[in-house]
Order: sequence, then structure tokens, then C-alpha cells
Amino acid sequence: LFDGLQEAARHGLPVEVHCADVTFIDSTGISGLAWLAQLAAEPPCLVAVPPVMYELLQLTGMHHVFRFAT
Repeated sequence: LFDGLQEAARHGLPVEVHCADVTFIDSTGISGLAWLAQLAAEPPCLVAVPPVMYELLQLTGMHHVFRFAT
């Protein structure tokens, strides 16, 4: 997964992460999203983010580095 994301980001391709099925996210998941946000040429788009995940992104201040779509 990370290799594919890294390759897309390296080539400046837009990156979408579909999150509808996320039921749990911990510091490892948040770190992975932070890594992706730093690597991407443009803010990655998180699609269908569950409320609990969005709240965690707000608490960590990470909600400012992503675009969101439904």
C-alpha cells in the first residue's frame, strides 16, 4: 500500500483514500496519513471519513492537511 501511495505522490498524481470501512485508527494510521500528506504534491483527499476518524483528525490537527469528500 505504502509503495503505491509513494509512487503516486512522487509522480504528482492526485491521491484519494477511501475511508468508509475504517472502524479503528491508531497512531500508526495517523502517522501513515501524516507521511502521505508530506509526500504528496497536493493535499490528499480522504473520502467518506467516518465521524470518529474525523474527530481524531481534528484532535491531532491533521484535518487541515487533507481535502475531504463524501
